[in-house]
Amino acid sequence: MVIESKTLIEDTCRQFERNFAAGDLAKLVSDYYHPECLVVGEGIGRSRVGIGEPTTFVYAVSWRRENSTMKVVLDYFAPPAI
Repeated sequence: MVIESKTLIEDTCRQFERNFAAGDLAKLVSDYYHPECLVVGEGIGRSRVGIGEPTTFVYAVSWRRENSTMKVVLDYFAPPAI
């Protein structure tokens, strides 16, 4: 089961990359995200540190099996708490 889930996730990620390369945003979203997905992106697009200094983000993702595919149900990325 774990190996099958890993393979399904890898397949979904490869499809995401193909849709991204093709510039097909609608297909990218529908193929990658579950309809009930929650995307959290605190601070995205804003630097929390000075110009030229690196910014660190934490990232977590949760997957749900949908028929014969895996789709993202939680996509979280944000600066870590200070």
